[in-house]
Amino acid sequence: MNASKTIEIGVFTGYSLLTTALVLPENGKITAIDIDRATFDNIGLPFIKEAGGEEGNYDFAFVDADKLNNAHYHECLMKLLRVGGLIAYDNTLWFGLVAEPVTILEHREKPHQEFIDRVTRHNVEFNKFLASDR
Repeated sequence: MNASKTIEIGVFTGYSLLTTALVLPENGKITAIDIDRATFDNIGLPFIKEAGGEEGNYDFAFVDADKLNNAHYHECLMKLLRVGGLIAYDNTLWFGLVAEPVTILEHREKPHQEFIDRVTRHNVEFNKFLASDR
């Protein structure tokens, strides 16, 4: 792909950001966006120092943020990516649950099950959205 400018939404500790940075060329640039900078500052920032960006100029985007807003991130990123750029979304397969019938999900009993079911249903719809996006 020869990406040289990337953007990441949802950084947390910066692990995936660092992984991306390691494969960029020496003049590569990364823009990092996260709702909570403290974790990134305390853990990831010592390893990652530069960021930059312009509209329509990114080669690659990685989204690992609030899953319920993926469609919004997608619309914004489509403006930022160059033609032929790539967007990767974390957890779109959601532990394989997106392939299960929704009725099966309703009968599980686990901690945080309501959240898991809500994100699963959202990811099923988001995957349909991505499949139909031209």
